[in-house]
Amino acid sequence: MADLISSSKSYQDLLVRLKNQIRTAQVRAGVAVNQELVLLYWGIGKEILTRQEVDGWGTRVIDRLAKDLRSEFPGMQGLSPHKRLLKPRDDSVYPRHTRIRTNDRMATSGVNTSTACP
Repeated sequence: MADLISSSKSYQDLLVRLKNQIRTAQVRAGVAVNQELVLLYWGIGKEILTRQEVDGWGTRVIDRLAKDLRSEFPGMQGLSPHKRLLKPRDDSVYPRHTRIRTNDRMATSGVNTSTACP
């Protein structure tokens, strides 16, 4: 009986439609995660830049932050002092205000992820 159902056109159409929905949802979830990570990395870099300017922190603080953050989040990538996350740049790399299109809404952020996230 199960073989008869799984071989029917109706069942095959449903299966194809569900597989496509799952794949689409997986892609959307990945894009959303990437957007959030880009915003997180931007925010961390911007905070480091601000602290360096305002509090006079030197580059050694980046090494310490990297060590402490890697200790707290051992499975997270991008937390080394040599990665972009903890290598702050000037304001030309971190624009102050950009809009990101996410599905049907516009999100305000400080980074343009249009090239990072299709």
